[in-house]
Amino acid sequence: MDEAERGLVSLVIGYQIRRCRQSRHLSQAEVAQGIGSQSMISLLESGRQVPAPDVLRLIAERLDDPVLLSYAGLLNSTAWTFDDFAAGNLTLLHEVLRAHRGRWQEVHVKVALQLCEHYYTNKIFGIVDEMCGLIMSHTNRDIDRVKACFYYGSTHLFSHQYDLALKWLNVALEKNDVLDDYTTGRLYYNLAYAHLELLNDGAAIWYAKLAVDTFLRINAYPQHAKSLGLLGVIQGQLGQLEDARPTLERAYEMMERWDVDQSDLIRVANSIADVCQSTGDLNAAEQWCRLVIDSTQADPDYPTLSAAHQTLCLVRMGREECKAALAEAQLAIAAAERAVDARLLCHAYLLATSVTRNPLEQVTAAEHAYRTAEGAGLAIEQAISADCLAVLLAPHDPMRAEDFRRQALQSYRRYVSRGRTFSAVLRYLRLSDDYES
Repeated sequence: MDEAERGLVSLVIGYQIRRCRQSRHLSQAEVAQGIGSQSMISLLESGRQVPAPDVLRLIAERLDDPVLLSYAGLLNSTAWTFDDFAAGNLTLLHEVLRAHRGRWQEVHVKVALQLCEHYYTNKIFGIVDEMCGLIMSHTNRDIDRVKACFYYGSTHLFSHQYDLALKWLNVALEKNDVLDDYTTGRLYYNLAYAHLELLNDGAAIWYAKLAVDTFLRINAYPQHAKSLGLLGVIQGQLGQLEDARPTLERAYEMMERWDVDQSDLIRVANSIADVCQSTGDLNAAEQWCRLVIDSTQADPDYPTLSAAHQTLCLVRMGREECKAALAEAQLAIAAAERAVDARLLCHAYLLATSVTRNPLEQVTAAEHAYRTAEGAGLAIEQAISADCLAVLLAPHDPMRAEDFRRQALQSYRRYVSRGRTFSAVLRYLRLSDDYES
């Protein structure tokens, strides 16, 4: 442990001593009685000295604090490292880093990156964002800044802010040569996911293949399997169904073998069901859907459940089982609402529109899809919903139908203009007055 690391250890220990003493309403002199002097306690609390193990044990017993007692045990060990200390004291380290902003050294940045990894893995993204901001304001080292950009961009994938996520992941990509192979593989994976959600399928499949190859090269088999799963999803979205199914099945087999997180395994099973349905293998699709639903009973994953019920709805429609299809659509809507996932909810409402034979219920479901898409800024879902409403309303309310036709045209063009090629073309084309750019 170098001098900077010892300095941070002393800060954390001092911080904990002061916090415990104040919570017990004791003075420094009262804590010091029979152990040392009041000035010694003041020195320790300021973080200017690492206490001797025996002294810290006596202080811990005086304050009746198991955390300080554990520190005394670590200090007494000849084999302990700074990483051992950091692993068990993340909350305290977070507080110390915040308290010392503006006075960071290299070790503070190192700890902040450890906190980023811990809280990113545990999906506590507010702390990750805070740490990334502090890292960027305290260091000019490329490797630290690139890692901060990776974490900051990656957290926004979970809040569905895909444009913002892609912006920061691309910043990390510009200098990814300073990263280790494992982090580079994660960067490629997250770039693929962001591009997939933004419907940039070509870029998505490129980065997914890079992630697959990178993790295989370094023998990171669980991550390799997960990347294969993402690649299979993208292949399915691109219509490469003959490639998608074996890719996904291989990913599923590897995930089972390498004990990958159950939620990732179930999402791959869901994707296999979707591909089976798309290729007309309805029996296999139903079997995979049932596996997904049964596997999530104890701990519901509502986005995955909604997608499974949507696939089952399509299976029922393929068999012309209208009542059963409508029941699956309603289950998909309920799960999407629990998931608070606007895109899934739109798709479920549109399925309900397709399945029900009641004209009023068709319009109601399509309107729900339209309003949901409009509120979430989902251009293609809004376009399809408006198009559907234009058709449904045309026989008895032609004026509203025409309004929705115009809205559909606007949304389709807004969606198309997201691509760089079409955005430039649309700016100069003379188009229908129904669309306002």
